[in-house]
Amino acid sequence: MANGEGDEQSESPQKSGTLLSWCLAAISLIYGCGFLIKFTFLKSFGIDSMDFVEAKYVHIGVLFMMACLVIAAPMWWVVWPIRSRLPGPLRTKIRKGLLKANWKHRLQFLFLDPVKSLFLLEWPPPQKYGIHTGWPVRISVILILWSFSILVMFAPPDFGRRHPALAIFNFLIPMAVLALALLWDLFDGGRFSDARAFRLQLIRLFLRSWWLVAGLICLGLFLVTDWFAYYMLPFAIFYFYIPGVVMCWTFVRFFMFPDCGGNFANFRARLATCQWILYSMQWAAVIVQIWVFGWTVRRDALDLSLWDVFLGNDYFREFWREFWKNFGLEIRFPHGGIYFCFFILLISFFIMRNAYRLNQIRAAKDKAQQTATLISLVAVTVPLFYLAILAFAANVYPYIPYEKGGGNYANCPPVHIEFNINATTPSGYAISIPADLVTKSVSNYLVVLDENSSSVFLASTNSRAGGPMNWITGKRPPVYEIPREAVGCISYRRK
Repeated sequence: MANGEGDEQSESPQKSGTLLSWCLAAISLIYGCGFLIKFTFLKSFGIDSMDFVEAKYVHIGVLFMMACLVIAAPMWWVVWPIRSRLPGPLRTKIRKGLLKANWKHRLQFLFLDPVKSLFLLEWPPPQKYGIHTGWPVRISVILILWSFSILVMFAPPDFGRRHPALAIFNFLIPMAVLALALLWDLFDGGRFSDARAFRLQLIRLFLRSWWLVAGLICLGLFLVTDWFAYYMLPFAIFYFYIPGVVMCWTFVRFFMFPDCGGNFANFRARLATCQWILYSMQWAAVIVQIWVFGWTVRRDALDLSLWDVFLGNDYFREFWREFWKNFGLEIRFPHGGIYFCFFILLISFFIMRNAYRLNQIRAAKDKAQQTATLISLVAVTVPLFYLAILAFAANVYPYIPYEKGGGNYANCPPVHIEFNINATTPSGYAISIPADLVTKSVSNYLVVLDENSSSVFLASTNSRAGGPMNWITGKRPPVYEIPREAVGCISYRRK
């Protein structure tokens, strides 16, 4: 007993030290990423004077890490379980389906079997690790990450105040999906007779076909038309009305009147019906969540802003305009945040691949090969991560509103500056701002880009470069650096 207690006490400081080391490493990484992003962004304006210690770098680094998580987490959640099972039955099944069969069997393996498994589902569905590993919960959590990142990073600052119900529904519906998954685990053991199972399978076939086919049609209308956003509510009522009636009729018919003989058989039939309804409602909740997510990005033209963030300014609209104009495909390469996504996915792929190899090497107890694999992983991921930081600073950070710590100054309040003296500062530095920009009548043409312990950096919004919306696309206005000792007062004028 004494030895056991001593071992536990000795392990506790080690675990605390390891946790502290990881926390310090994470904070350092976040801070360093925020500093590099801010430095790269301001350098494009010609500003290279920055304080090394500022709290805003942590905020910018958190935004960057959150964007990385939103892109990488779905890939890890979906691909890693498949990759870890690849040496087992999955590899055998793929080889048997692609290498040892004729073309008829290959077509059946590639197309017919996936369609059959998608529409003609078994009951009860196989859940080795519980319903929380199923696709409804996975899709729901991915949409939670996307909704959270969009609302935090790209939505207007007053989005939650102007659309409170929409902001709440984005996270209330996913909680309903998780609650349904929890209820699923409570109802266990229900079984159907063959006749009832066949009838319910036909109903599930209709529901799944309705969800997917009609959902794809609505998604296509949502992407290529503008009028669909104004009639989304009537479409939503029609879209959910028919499957809702079918599910209610199924529940009444098979739960209230099971027709299974004795009381125990009726109880098990009702239990299985509850399972069936909960599973169908879970998919329905995910579809509702997708609709709410689409409705969210349509508000305040946020979907157009997201297209600009990831593909470049007007890329999607110009692409389709040229496509219909010439009836041909004109290839235009995107120039937005899609490259940031590409670098993060590439990093995730290399980490996933090397993590799988390291497990094999660790099992073989080959220290030299393990060290070589780690070195190769670092040699590849570090440059890619640096490129991801540069891509984020150039293509994503300029679209984040300045109120949220970003580089979009569209809603930045104009300033009026009062100087200590008219011509020069007490130190003798000349004031470089033109006289017509510091008069009281036109002082609202100046905005504060950044400031540090020694200087304030101002930009003119009525220059040849245009206003702050043009700065997002790469145009840069004149920037004026004013020493702090020359500034008597800065007044912000809220719009």
